[in-house]
Amino acid sequence: MIRFSKIPFHTLLFALYPVLALFAVNIREVSNSVIWRPLFISLTGAILLLVVTRLILRDWLKASLITSFIIILFYTYGRLYEVLKTTPLAAMNVVRHRYLAVLFVVILALGSWLMIRTIRDFKPITGILNAIAVVLVILPGYQIASYSINTSSGEQAASNWTPSTSLISPAQPKEKPDVYYIILDTYARSDRIKAELGYDNSGFLLQLEGLGFYVASCSRSNYNNTHNSIVSSLNMSYLPKLYAEGAKQGISIPDIWMLIKPSAVRRNFEALGYKTVAFDSGFEWTRIDDADLYLKRGSDAYGVQFISPFEQMLMDTTPLKILSDYQGKANLEKYLGGTHPQANFIGQEEFILDQLPQLAEISDPTFTFAHIDIPHPPYVFSPDGYLADPGYWSVPVKGAVDEEHFRSGYIYAVEYIDARILEIVREILSKSSTPPIIIIQGDHGYGEGVNFPILNAYFLPGIQPGTLYPTLSPVNSFRLVFNEYFGGQYTLLPDESFLVTDVTKPISESMPDCQK
Repeated sequence: MIRFSKIPFHTLLFALYPVLALFAVNIREVSNSVIWRPLFISLTGAILLLVVTRLILRDWLKASLITSFIIILFYTYGRLYEVLKTTPLAAMNVVRHRYLAVLFVVILALGSWLMIRTIRDFKPITGILNAIAVVLVILPGYQIASYSINTSSGEQAASNWTPSTSLISPAQPKEKPDVYYIILDTYARSDRIKAELGYDNSGFLLQLEGLGFYVASCSRSNYNNTHNSIVSSLNMSYLPKLYAEGAKQGISIPDIWMLIKPSAVRRNFEALGYKTVAFDSGFEWTRIDDADLYLKRGSDAYGVQFISPFEQMLMDTTPLKILSDYQGKANLEKYLGGTHPQANFIGQEEFILDQLPQLAEISDPTFTFAHIDIPHPPYVFSPDGYLADPGYWSVPVKGAVDEEHFRSGYIYAVEYIDARILEIVREILSKSSTPPIIIIQGDHGYGEGVNFPILNAYFLPGIQPGTLYPTLSPVNSFRLVFNEYFGGQYTLLPDESFLVTDVTKPISESMPDCQK
């Protein structure tokens, strides 16, 4: 116990805790790789600060106490700022960085002076801080370890997944068309966008139809969130069936998203001789990183790795938030050299959009899965460039700061992605020696809860008129493709939509023009 009080390792643990805690909270949404750089920077910064403080105070116990105090204040600043913004003080315009930063400097100076002047024996407090720091690190450490163990077993079970929807006695067409499955996250159906947001995107749909697409005008997603929607469409089944089959093969309900990577659709195409192509999507559940060709930024012109979203969240808990907010208020209008606060997100999405049409040049037949996070928040895209107002993207994941920013931000993003998709489709069609199969879908609409109406467009060359229909939903997309092109004998399922909180009770259509 005496030695426990003599060695002030709490400083290092306090430096590790904020990174570990943030990672533990977001562990289902980020890959393990995002944690190493912030851990290294936080730990290295703490060590350097400790050494400098030791040189000034000439006592390790004093230095470690002051350094831990600085670290705690550093990682508390941003969280306190966000809490104060939700209080009546915000309306009084007193929650400003200029005031809070000065307050923190005063607290730091006064607190350090009092500790140095009033504490005579630093050993007891060192022991207490060591114990507190150990407990703090153990809590997220246990959560991370538990998740990693469960994930590992889930991944092992998923890798051995034997879907009941495998293609039986597939036909081998003479010319195999490339297949593109393009998910535009949160892209709602045109009638809902027009009715609720006042924007008419019929021009985009007419241009798609002019290129040969069929737009399912009353299509809805089968589920109201991303991973459940995509695991259903890529396995051509509803969740209750996947849950039951997964349970028999050691895959739990929380792990069902792991069936995206070894999906029935992917395995069918690979059995037909296709190469799988996928992109780093930014979301753990849609990273098919064992694809034959897995594309991520790195060596590309857009490949300079700027601050990751996880690192940005961590920075926003510290006084570095002042810098982020300043950048936003400086009205940065262009993505030039990564100067936009959302540079990482912009670069990631632009990379996918730039690479998609190049895939048509691959000689082998390919099945491409591309999850594009547009028009999903953050709202940074517009037809004329990149949005400078931080109101569109200063609230991580949740969306814009208010309803007006959401409305305009969503519309701008739709206008942007519409123009890019038309360019990409035209280029794919012009480069393809065999007319390709292209499916462009929203995984769900915008908003919470009943957000089912989605964009759902199909380029299926040579298909017989009447095969496609207005209410066609994602769960049937590849059943239909395999039936029409590869000798499949799939029965089309009822096109239904379910809340993930109750996967057995269908939710009825909400838009008048599509109600039966």
